[in-house]
Amino acid sequence: MRDQLDVNRVDDIQLNYLRYKPGMNCLARYELRVDGQRLQAYAKSHGHDAESKLDKAIDRPVIDSTLGPGRVVLTDDRVVFSTFPNDAKLPSLQRLGEAAYRRRLFRRIFDDGSAWQGGELASVLNYKPERRYVVRLGREDGTSALAKFYTRSGFGKAWKISRRLGSGDHNEGRYPEIIGFSRKHAVIAYRWWPGDSLRELDIDGRLSMSDVAETARTLAELHASGPAGLLAPDLSQQAERLTSLGRQVGFLLPHLQPGAERVTRVLIEWLTGQAPVNRPVHGDFYDKQVIVDSGNVRLIDLDGARLDNPLADLGSYLAHLERHAVNSGKPDSESELHRQTLVSAYEQSAGPVSNTDLNKYTALGLFGLIHHPFRDWAENWPAQTELLLERVETLLSS
Repeated sequence: MRDQLDVNRVDDIQLNYLRYKPGMNCLARYELRVDGQRLQAYAKSHGHDAESKLDKAIDRPVIDSTLGPGRVVLTDDRVVFSTFPNDAKLPSLQRLGEAAYRRRLFRRIFDDGSAWQGGELASVLNYKPERRYVVRLGREDGTSALAKFYTRSGFGKAWKISRRLGSGDHNEGRYPEIIGFSRKHAVIAYRWWPGDSLRELDIDGRLSMSDVAETARTLAELHASGPAGLLAPDLSQQAERLTSLGRQVGFLLPHLQPGAERVTRVLIEWLTGQAPVNRPVHGDFYDKQVIVDSGNVRLIDLDGARLDNPLADLGSYLAHLERHAVNSGKPDSESELHRQTLVSAYEQSAGPVSNTDLNKYTALGLFGLIHHPFRDWAENWPAQTELLLERVETLLSS
């Protein structure tokens, strides 16, 4: 690759995201510093289907970067290296690379006469290669908007959910509001909400338990709302994902394989044995999905909204709380206060919660995060993974 890219211009390179499917592929996202500027890039190695994947990569349109070719295909190594805005499953990102194409894209996303047709890219909020790109847009008057670039299948799902939750009685200013979209380019733009996430407030030492309580009440309102045409989860897909996570843990850390297989089996048996509860839920609820502005709480990123047991949301929140506590070394007493405040305020709005059932859903949520230490390339990811697995087993037995 050195003979195709001007690597001497790279001042620094950081690996900050890994996605691994044993036997299939491994994707790694990097942030490069080139001549003092940041450049996103990712590499993807392929398994048994490498030949067809590499052929498609060679034929795919490409935009060159400051380093040279925007995509380098290493046939012998079965690896494709791409620099932003080249993405195999988010082709519309290429339109962000040049001002003229960006203007045309914004004219497709926003209605005629919308001031957002003259908006500019302000800051990248999240980028998961071949999955989703989230960016803040800005205007000269200081206002902001949010734009999400999806895969084709991801757009279809997000569009239906956003239309159902973001309008009429289902919204009331609590959930994301669509202000523009493009089916062709798989982009949805949302109104920007000022404020800080609960996670940001926590990190800065500004988190108030009153904000946590209001979050619980807002969540209870979502759970008590109408179904809005949402769908129930596919249990076979959930079981397949749990099985995949267990196999990944066992492959990466063989000494954890017995425990991972045991947990997978217990979770699937418990989950498939539950009587269905079809209530609207967020689907990926945790402290980063809550925006607080002067005491007002709003829920964001409802792309995974569905019909399910409300405890799935509470369990997910508590699972992320435990995961963050492991990362930050936060005292158990602080996490316990956070947990008690959330659950107590939720019960005041929605009624009693079974602690045994909540522990099961927390275990489900925590096992869903079992790959995060490796994904985030944490320095001590093997030890963190083992701690998470042990905690899952404790919750399941409680």
